[in-house]
Amino acid sequence: MYVIMPRPYQPYKGQKFNDTTISIEIGAFNQFQAIKGTTTFAFLDCVFTNLIIRNPDKIPHDDLSIAFFNCVIGNIEVNEIETENLSLGFYGCFFQGRISAPKLTGVEVSNSIVSNGLFLIDQRNIRINISEANLRLLELKKMTTFLNMDVAETLSRKQSYFVHDPESLLFEIDREKSKRPGIQRTPYVFGKRREYIYVFSDDQWKNADLNLTVSFKKEVANQKIEVLRGHLNSLSISGKTSGTISIEDTTVNKMYLYDFIPKGPTSFFGINPMLRPDSKIGIHKCNLDDVSFDNVRFDHYERISLYRSKLAKAVFTSCDFPSKYKSFKTFLPIENVHYPEKTTQNHHKDQYEIFLQLKMALESTGNFYEAQKWQSLSHEALKRVPTITGDDRTILNINESSNKHGTSISRPLWWFLGCSVSFYLLYLFSVDRLFTSTEFDSTLIGYYFAFIDITHRADFLVEKTAYTWFSLTIDGLSKLINGFFIYQFVAAFRKYGKR
Repeated sequence: MYVIMPRPYQPYKGQKFNDTTISIEIGAFNQFQAIKGTTTFAFLDCVFTNLIIRNPDKIPHDDLSIAFFNCVIGNIEVNEIETENLSLGFYGCFFQGRISAPKLTGVEVSNSIVSNGLFLIDQRNIRINISEANLRLLELKKMTTFLNMDVAETLSRKQSYFVHDPESLLFEIDREKSKRPGIQRTPYVFGKRREYIYVFSDDQWKNADLNLTVSFKKEVANQKIEVLRGHLNSLSISGKTSGTISIEDTTVNKMYLYDFIPKGPTSFFGINPMLRPDSKIGIHKCNLDDVSFDNVRFDHYERISLYRSKLAKAVFTSCDFPSKYKSFKTFLPIENVHYPEKTTQNHHKDQYEIFLQLKMALESTGNFYEAQKWQSLSHEALKRVPTITGDDRTILNINESSNKHGTSISRPLWWFLGCSVSFYLLYLFSVDRLFTSTEFDSTLIGYYFAFIDITHRADFLVEKTAYTWFSLTIDGLSKLINGFFIYQFVAAFRKYGKR
């Protein structure tokens, strides 16, 4: 194992190392004078097969930093750090590894490619950033040429970040939407060289394979998690936390919340899928009371699993839900969102309970429009529960057919028009006023409106002596059935007046 004991402000440039240990020791700081704004230990365009960073001595100096610029690191391990004012940064690098040194002041990863995964454990301050304004073409092409890959492929390459118990995490992506995709010239000049950057297209971002996993296994004071303008293939959050969590303006193709119990302010704002066929949301054994979902496009996800989770007190604001029942079948009470065919034993009953929770959550914010949908959907799920009585199933079927469980005024209106006209024609036939050789009587059109008055007298059209048992039966049934559809129409019409 080759050991490097670097001295402050003496950077390493363009060197190749095999298995290497960088040891930051107090002896390197004899006659040390800090230079503000300058990296203490810098490595530029270097290659490491395997790298270990250690700091066995506590160094009494402020703002110490180790930074790697455009380096390739096969694997990095950072465990033994004693100095509490030392930060670590990777800028335009290609690397993977495990950083589990809780005394580091911070870890920053900017415009880098994480190959097989980066584990960040017990860190105080983590910042992961992709900024197209700083994607310098020359440096990016140098890196991709060395790795034998195209510049456009850097996003589609799988990159995974595993973050455990951070005190502060900021994951953000800054796109140059004002510029056209591809190579763009900047107004900056370095030496005699004009600077160029690379801007990814929307299709390239659509195929991005960035993955972020955040897990909470212990209580961390003043915890703060932010994902801003992210563009993730997957986002996984699990565990119990009392900190602040904010996921904003983020495209997430697959979002997984497992055993997630947030106690502090938690919000999901502006969440959209990538519109790929594998988009899904999995919520498994979570307590999401008081969690805020704002402008989340639930209707664009192919599958949503809600399994043994509390949602009744969650806050849904300006969220988009499916408009058709068939689309709502994407909301499934399945244990594993990846295997939709493996349903629970009480699948429809579980689905009924979930729909009721979502209805209660929406009602609590005054969103009666969406709450009525979930009320209707809960009844649809209930009628599929095998243990309910035949009477209850009949009632639910009739209500679904007549006014879509109180959400449709068009259904009872069309049923009323169809039944009332049919009964009126049968009534006219029973009293010999239809299919006769006499001239057309236009007053019969007016008598139709008297017929649909369910309080009309039996002799409103002909004398009682002209009645037969058939005409009386038709008249009685029409009052009963037409009255039912009038009631169903009024009930649906008042859906916004009910609580």
